[in-house]
Amino acid sequence: MLYKLQVKEYPNTKNRIIVPNSIYTVHKKVRKMVNGPNYVNCDWLSHNKDNTTIFISSELMRQLQFKTNKFYQFNIIETSCMVYYQFGILTAGWQQIERHASIFQEMTHIGNLYGFDTLLFGYKDIDFHINKIKCYHFEKNRWTSTIQPFPRVIYNRLPNRKLEAHPVVKQTKQMLQTTSIIFNPEFFNKWRVYEIFMQNNSVQYLLPHTIFQPSIDTLGEWIDHSDIYLKPVHGSKGNGIFHIYKNNREYMVSHFINNKLERSSHSTTDSIINKYFPYGLKDYVIQEAIPLFEKDKRKVDFRIHTNKNDKNKWEVSLHYARQVDDHFITTHISRGASIISIFDFFSEKDATMLLQKLEQIVLTLSGIIDNYYNGGTGELGFDLGIDQEKKIWLLEVNAKPGWTVFDYPEYHNDKHNIFRLLYRYAFFLQNK
Repeated sequence: MLYKLQVKEYPNTKNRIIVPNSIYTVHKKVRKMVNGPNYVNCDWLSHNKDNTTIFISSELMRQLQFKTNKFYQFNIIETSCMVYYQFGILTAGWQQIERHASIFQEMTHIGNLYGFDTLLFGYKDIDFHINKIKCYHFEKNRWTSTIQPFPRVIYNRLPNRKLEAHPVVKQTKQMLQTTSIIFNPEFFNKWRVYEIFMQNNSVQYLLPHTIFQPSIDTLGEWIDHSDIYLKPVHGSKGNGIFHIYKNNREYMVSHFINNKLERSSHSTTDSIINKYFPYGLKDYVIQEAIPLFEKDKRKVDFRIHTNKNDKNKWEVSLHYARQVDDHFITTHISRGASIISIFDFFSEKDATMLLQKLEQIVLTLSGIIDNYYNGGTGELGFDLGIDQEKKIWLLEVNAKPGWTVFDYPEYHNDKHNIFRLLYRYAFFLQNK
């Protein structure tokens, strides 16, 4: 049962909560107060003044970050009194929820620890005529559906660019933004991200040479001098990427089709264009291929996740290395990459120093991206590499980093850390 109560502060240095007697008589065993990530053990007392006011000592007001005279909803569970929040997750619908049911169940459990009720819904589950959604939540070991008002905070977890670009979905998101706070608003445009960083002198050195919508002549010039990648500006998970290089007098092309790596050879760049790009290179970038550091003749790069916390500050939440055979064109796990620790191929001293550098870089990059999107991002994934001379390069920035790594048992704790940060950031958004 939820109780809507007005919080009022009273001067006292002890950890005391005073609730209406009507609540106290039902819940006498409460000994903990929880407000998002903040919790304290407290004395639980009663008053007879009215049925709508909860008095909180000045000491607890500070510790729990309550605002005086504000109404909160409280959910009392056994010995804990928790501020009740809702955390909406925008998905493609029930099929996506069912496909990742175990992940969403774990998220729900962690949200419960912070007082959040996690509501998952698809873009088709929204009724703007009554401003409510049909949503799914996990409780008592099963999924149930219910009708709820729009959550104040919504986490955008639409699974792919094609769906997110659909006119109906775009309109739905725009309408939701008039009633709710949505974080992680969209997948990134690769060229736009490149431009953002190019305009910042402190991070320009991280960027491989890149050109947007190259001409056929430019493509030929680049291939004659170095290996290159052609990347769609709206691509993700390695989709649509071409690796092209010159081998003697032949041009070699590698790319994925239906999750299978296809290779072909061509005598001219015109042959490549005619086969793969008959409509030109619109919405593509050409980028120099960095000769990545190798271990046992296998390429290595690094994935680092960052998340915002309840102070609206960025934290590094996950890091790991990926390794693939030299002929692979990407290091995505879904494309066959192996997951390893950074400490597996450097000495502890060198790995620690490298990790510190990488973490400093991604925190700086996170702030730059977030400023551009006016604080609308809550999590990011960065792909970075080092070349044979140990120079660091930024390869990709991901607006919705994938969860495939969570299939590995050794990253179970990292998964929970990321989920905790998602709710901590939602707590900040709820109370800002």
